[in-house]
Amino acid sequence: MKKVKKFFLTQLILIPITLSFSCTPKNEESSPALNKSPINLITSSYRTLLNRDPDESGLIYYQNLLEEGINIEEINNMIKSSKEYKLKENNKKIVTSAYQKLLKREPDPEGFKHYLNLLRDGLTSNDINQMIMNSDEYKSLNP
Repeated sequence: MKKVKKFFLTQLILIPITLSFSCTPKNEESSPALNKSPINLITSSYRTLLNRDPDESGLIYYQNLLEEGINIEEINNMIKSSKEYKLKENNKKIVTSAYQKLLKREPDPEGFKHYLNLLRDGLTSNDINQMIMNSDEYKSLNP
């Protein structure tokens, strides 16, 4: 028994042990909304406003602005003034308007996403209207 203890103590002396402790509560660590790092703030803004992760150049650009003292609300306003954001918002209006005019209802989540993707891929509002007018639902409303 003494040999084991001596060996164990010798191992403790010869091997440096590094321990690190975090004072951050576990739920705060895992919640991106509570993590205020520049990368997480920018990623959250991109996901909320553009439905995607930031590209490398955008991440670096906005990270530099945060480091210069620009706050996240100002960055959100900059993203909202981008062509990409305006196009996304316009596409939402196109799909919603087509559903309201042609089907007399709000778009369902699956159809909404489907037509947004088609617009993003290059179809026009006229293409979307034509596709809806060719649907069984439209035909049943307009015999």
